[in-house]
Amino acid sequence: SPTSPGIYQLKAEWNGDDAHEESRSNIIMITAKYNSTISLSTDKADIQLGETTTITGQINPAGYGAIATIEYTQNGESWNLIAHILTDENGEYKFSWHPNAAGTYELKAKWNGDDQTFGSQSTTSTIKVNESTPTLASYAPYVAAIIAILAIAIILVMVMRRK
Repeated sequence: SPTSPGIYQLKAEWNGDDAHEESRSNIIMITAKYNSTISLSTDKADIQLGETTTITGQINPAGYGAIATIEYTQNGESWNLIAHILTDENGEYKFSWHPNAAGTYELKAKWNGDDQTFGSQSTTSTIKVNESTPTLASYAPYVAAIIAILAIAIILVMVMRRK
């Protein structure tokens, strides 16, 4: 078996013996490559809608400029592209993702490999995006509008009474 990546030509030959003629196979070409792995993880397993999660991972072995493809699925439907990310000199990648809908997402990373390395796919990672719960600050514009309307109404009543 090959000890390094490359393209190899193989053929078999037999010189024969007293009872059998010689024989030669056709030449076949094989491409030998290294196996690889790609990982994926998120900084949070649960986020609120509107928040961002950081997706990180590494391709091994790989150098600078390998392309990691990050995808998601919901409810076992088809996979959707999140991003194509270039790795750094250590084969690492990082991406900030802002999901646009609540739900449970399965994420995976994959890469196609190169002339010396087979591509690979990560295991899936799950992230749950929860509906945002209203905070007091989210009601502030409504409260301010109600106070303004009440203030105007009180002023109008006072002006009407003076006349």
